Amino acid sequence: TLSSPLSILYNSASNTLFVADSFHHRVLIYDVATINNGEAAVNVLGQPDFTTGGLSIASTTLLVPVGLAYNSASNTLYVVDDDNNRILAYDVSTITNGEAAIAVLGQVNFTSSSANQGGSVASTTISNPKSIVYNSLSSTLYLADAGNNRVLVYDVASITNGEGAIAVLGQSNFTSSSVNQGGSVAST
Repeated sequence: TLSSPLSILYNSASNTLFVADSFHHRVLIYDVATINNGEAAVNVLGQPDFTTGGLSIASTTLLVPVGLAYNSASNTLYVVDDDNNRILAYDVSTITNGEAAIAVLGQVNFTSSSANQGGSVASTTISNPKSIVYNSLSSTLYLADAGNNRVLVYDVASITNGEGAIAVLGQSNFTSSSVNQGGSVAST
């Protein structure tokens, strides 16, 4: 069953559908080569199995996943882990239930979850992330960092845990997060 699925992503190479099953704190993977009503998922990320719904902070867990993006060249699935204020990257060339993420953005490690890492807004921090898009032409991720009123751009040709964004949209620099209250302008 699903509880508030907030994002879906289709991989045409493997006929796989990824579903951010947000309130069950997991991503379900379906084989959609053929579809039957009520079909069961074939794999799960964010929980060790299909019946567990525990909440913890680790490389194997999620807390309200809300966005998905996919890099077909590296078989990497990026998951926006909203309540943990991070993005997890998974190698999905082969998938095992409950597998660990291979990298994290927005936090310095897999066991931290505070908004803006408990401090000030920076290129390495995020707060209340929402949607994500992968650009295969430039190997970049675009993240809607809702809590900081900005869009962050990450170079993910290679990822190191906690790396900073390379560009910001909606703010004039990485340390600003203000809301434009006086009306809209093109840069904010």
